[in-house]
Amino acid sequence: MSTRLRDCFRPDLRRFARRLILTDPQWLTSSWDLIDEHRQELEFVRDLIDWRLRIEKPSPPAAEWMADNPFQWQYAMSGREGPLEAEELGRGYYEGGDLDRAEAVFSMLTEMFDGYAEGYNYLGLIAFDRSDFTTAIERFEKCMEVGRKLFPKRIAKDRWWSDDAMRPYMRGLSNLALTYSHAGLHEKALEVSRRLATECHDDVRAATFEASAHLSLGNWQAALDAALRVHLVCPSESVTAALAARELGRCHEARIWFLHAVMNTPRTVAMILNEPMPRPNGYDEVSDHNEGVTLRGSIKEFLTRWSPSSKRFFASLWEDTDELRRELEGATRRWHEDRQGDDRSAFRRMQEMRSLEFAQRHWTGGDRYRTSNNGRTRIGEA
Repeated sequence: MSTRLRDCFRPDLRRFARRLILTDPQWLTSSWDLIDEHRQELEFVRDLIDWRLRIEKPSPPAAEWMADNPFQWQYAMSGREGPLEAEELGRGYYEGGDLDRAEAVFSMLTEMFDGYAEGYNYLGLIAFDRSDFTTAIERFEKCMEVGRKLFPKRIAKDRWWSDDAMRPYMRGLSNLALTYSHAGLHEKALEVSRRLATECHDDVRAATFEASAHLSLGNWQAALDAALRVHLVCPSESVTAALAARELGRCHEARIWFLHAVMNTPRTVAMILNEPMPRPNGYDEVSDHNEGVTLRGSIKEFLTRWSPSSKRFFASLWEDTDELRRELEGATRRWHEDRQGDDRSAFRRMQEMRSLEFAQRHWTGGDRYRTSNNGRTRIGEA
């Protein structure tokens, strides 16, 4: 078996090297064009070769658990799904913003490995980032088609989240709903969100897509109900709840959910209101910024017909929360600086200000902040 595997590797290597040698860009213009056409794929192969050659042979303790069985079956059966190392290189290009190179790598990997569903997911994300929603939809559907073939013959739905074989299908379905939202196809987004809930038991993400779709369609109560199902888990959904409540005339509740969103996801709120914010720094701020980008793209139809009175209502609330936001930033900064955890007061205050109870007390005068007669926040004594 070992000899047969070597006999497969060497002919493939020889054919590739021979073709590369014969395609001499110094000799023929057509060769130069061919090399240039496949430049990104060749650079990926070069990086992969460098990676492989840097790996030293493992010492006996490590070699023991890395050993294949006597028939080399593990090696022989590993040719259908894309290897993680190659995916890491492609993902590095994608996360670094080099979409052209990432697309070339994942296109090549999906051609080489017919069971590589995750590659189609990345290709869909690349098209999504380019706002090419038609292509993104096709690629996410392909990810689901290939991913569905990876399912075990028998598996309970409550195990989907714990079985890695399910993940490509679930990611493809979730990203398909997101793409429909950004493409303005909200009825289709609702259909996919229902599938997320019924097929995958992904109730949280399904509710976020449902809330955005209903808000964009003008179904205020349905948007509010969906957002409130998950806003304690996904505080950015408190933004959607506040927007829907304001459209329903429930201004007091809109204030509460707006403040809850501001205390947890200020960058998301700022992006919806077109308020300036400094460049995000650190994981939490970047995640908050990305949440804002996603939500803004999902409800852009709502924002285009947003009434001036509603805009003024939330702009006033944003201004009123300025001192609260500064206090929260200070508590968060002190908590990060206290690496030993000697003083828990900053952490406790940070957690308190991010709670829904804090937002409820704030607008009813129960906290040290109270509300003036005109509905605007005023700092004062309890």
